[in-house]
Amino acid sequence: MMKIWLNLLTRKQLTGFTLTELLIASVMAFFVVSAAGFAILVMTRQNLVNHVSSDLTYNTHRASEFIASEIKRAKGIEISKIETPPPILSDCPDFTAAEDEFVMGLVVDTPEFSNATTSTIIYYSKTPPDQDLWRGPSSIYRCGPSLESDGNFGSAGNEPSILVDSILAPLPSPNPSPCPSDTTTSSPTDPAAGFYICQDNNNPKLIEIHITATSSDLEDRGLTRSGDAASSGTYKVVTKAFARATATP
Repeated sequence: MMKIWLNLLTRKQLTGFTLTELLIASVMAFFVVSAAGFAILVMTRQNLVNHVSSDLTYNTHRASEFIASEIKRAKGIEISKIETPPPILSDCPDFTAAEDEFVMGLVVDTPEFSNATTSTIIYYSKTPPDQDLWRGPSSIYRCGPSLESDGNFGSAGNEPSILVDSILAPLPSPNPSPCPSDTTTSSPTDPAAGFYICQDNNNPKLIEIHITATSSDLEDRGLTRSGDAASSGTYKVVTKAFARATATP
């Protein structure tokens, strides 16, 4: 094969090609082009998988670290929306108890306010209202005092805002025990979305944050494969955080 190829390269200009030589050259060109096309296809697919994975990883870790930082500042944690101190629920017009999934309430010191020494922050999940701007199927919401660039609370009012979108919902079924241990309590008890916490029964100050993000980008392009974790389009992060005081406000 190599001799024929060299012969084609060194043949004089006036010499013609035989039919056999043309067929061999065509077959070789076909394999070269096919190999190059397949390599480009594989590289394009891997770049897309890496891009989706990178976005999910970054956004999920950022949200988890932010929630953990607020837990560390909290002097009280409540996992029951019934027991969450008023007026936090009534002061969050975006939160609807019958439709949205309450996860936890945090009581934090706000000494910079002249009219209040503490404020309550609630975290919950719900379907984002504008899915052209925010991706579903669910999002993590925070309702509480705004934050300034220096990390201090900016106002005493409770402002609802989306912390991160692309949260998995519903969770894979069955999901009888979302928390890893019998000594922890899940909030919500039976989470419908990929955002919930586990509170240690022996040390209520210890909170384990579970966030599972998802993206349909790979599935929409037909790039997911059954049993292939790299192309599943989901990413989960688990973070632990300690509150600085007792867990009951």
